[in-house]
Amino acid sequence: MTTPQVENATSTDNPATSVAAEEPKRNRGIDLARGIAMFGMFAVHVGPPADDGSIVGEVMQAAQGRSSILFATLAGVSLALMTGGSAIRTGRDHRKALRRILIRAALLIALGTGLVAYGTPVAVILAYYGVFFVFTIPFLRMRPRTLLLAAAGMAVIGPMIVLLTRGSMTVSDVLMRIDSLDPIDRLSSEGITKLILTGVYPTITWLPFLLVGVAIARFGINRLRAGLLAAAGVALMVVGYAGAALATLVIPATDTDGLVESWKNLEASAKDQTVDLSMLDPAVLDKFTPGWRGLFGADPHSGTFFEIVGGIGTALLVLGIAVWLSTRFPRLTWPVAAVGAMSLTIYTAHVIAINCLGSDASTPAGWILVAFIGASMVFATCWLRVFDRGPLERVMHQASVVRLRRRPVGKRDESEPPKLL
Repeated sequence: MTTPQVENATSTDNPATSVAAEEPKRNRGIDLARGIAMFGMFAVHVGPPADDGSIVGEVMQAAQGRSSILFATLAGVSLALMTGGSAIRTGRDHRKALRRILIRAALLIALGTGLVAYGTPVAVILAYYGVFFVFTIPFLRMRPRTLLLAAAGMAVIGPMIVLLTRGSMTVSDVLMRIDSLDPIDRLSSEGITKLILTGVYPTITWLPFLLVGVAIARFGINRLRAGLLAAAGVALMVVGYAGAALATLVIPATDTDGLVESWKNLEASAKDQTVDLSMLDPAVLDKFTPGWRGLFGADPHSGTFFEIVGGIGTALLVLGIAVWLSTRFPRLTWPVAAVGAMSLTIYTAHVIAINCLGSDASTPAGWILVAFIGASMVFATCWLRVFDRGPLERVMHQASVVRLRRRPVGKRDESEPPKLL
């Protein structure tokens, strides 16, 4: 039995032929890493509890936060490949690629908003992805080392901005006023202010992941050795997680997750006019607002410098391992890579499946997690044996490459009646 080809065939459908021909071939290692990230998402959403102290619980804990970080880093790689890979496009080609990115960003925001409005217990990341894409555009023509410096700077500054935003009553009041006028917030309660600053995946602290991904592709993803990626990942993990452990010995970290959740509840109450924030005592506000000590932790979704660095390290380690495995065991790893090759479809399907299952999806038994993983591999493998893209991937591709066909000068469209003089 032959292994299906991962690379996308060049489309011959007009009028998008020339655009499709410019697309780089798929990298099996990237797809494998994306498939692993998808399984991590499954573990977070439907897997056994992460706090039971068992080995399985430790594995579930490892997936918390890091799976979405891996996704974001790989998204940066994909954006760079769309804009030329290691050779940065310029002129008309670059403008064409930017148009495609903006169209995909708009579709992701629409799809993510729709899933959240549909009602789901899952923190849907798709709308955030769309905003990530838009904010990454100004960095796409930077050199790899400049990108890494920009990522490092944002990893330091971003958490501080989020902390100041959440801790300022004046800023919070302004953001709530913006939310009241935001149609996206009205539909899903996750409007532009949350997508950028105060949501579960705020762009201001998640942009470093995409910038690192862009830098990796600019260095040349096919030229980078798996061992080098893995070694860099381990080094960053040591800096991030060991650095946070040492920092908290001197300055104990606060429970940022609990504080942020409490602050969100407080904001929701204020939005419903059950609580007047201006009447609260400052001491009460301090209780709900994460303090500066929270910047020294590395807990999942805490958005600190140490979590960002450690998360990037984990993403590079997994990517390095995935590149090595995909080269050594292409047939064995194909089903997982197939999931990664149509991750948008699989992700959307798993959110809808969780909604359909309801409370059954949160059972502590691991059979649902196994069922999700098995079903996704079977579906993706079978689908890609027949089609070159997943269903939603095809819609995304066609929407972003369609353009108006230019009519040659001097020729008249036969469908149009002749002009009368």
